[in-house]
Amino acid sequence: VSLSHAWASHGLVPARVIQALAGSDQIIINRGKRNKLAPEQFILADNAIVGSISGLFSHQAKVSLITDKSSHIEVYIKSAQAMAKGLLDGLGNGEAKIHNILYQHKVAIGDPVRVQTKPGLLEVPVIVGRVSQCQQDETEGLLWDITVEPASDLESLGHVHVIVAPAQ
Repeated sequence: VSLSHAWASHGLVPARVIQALAGSDQIIINRGKRNKLAPEQFILADNAIVGSISGLFSHQAKVSLITDKSSHIEVYIKSAQAMAKGLLDGLGNGEAKIHNILYQHKVAIGDPVRVQTKPGLLEVPVIVGRVSQCQQDETEGLLWDITVEPASDLESLGHVHVIVAPAQ
């Protein structure tokens, strides 16, 4: 499914990043409750998910980027052999890792990581990043230790889109 076709049933609210919050992987955008935004709506930049709304004000919203410590997003990695589901957790300092993917699944550097669909929030899978490092977890040998590189440059975000609920 092409992205332009996928967004036909969604609304996209354009927004501008007005502040990066020091010491965190969070930003403030110039849209808020008055624009009918809601908590947990996903933020899109460069055709990739970069975060979700974590706080709302009348004219602004706080966005936790995928690398923020408060960010936990259900994702999957699909290869020719299988689809492995896991949880992408932000670690802070621009880093994110996927947890809970069994080592039996084939995962390779460069594999695309996509956000799981969520009814009312995201109806189509969208890329969030790529596997930048993967090795067998040293403490949990049955699991992968996977590091994800965001698909979009989070440090230079200027304009983003908020994905709003599908048209009723």
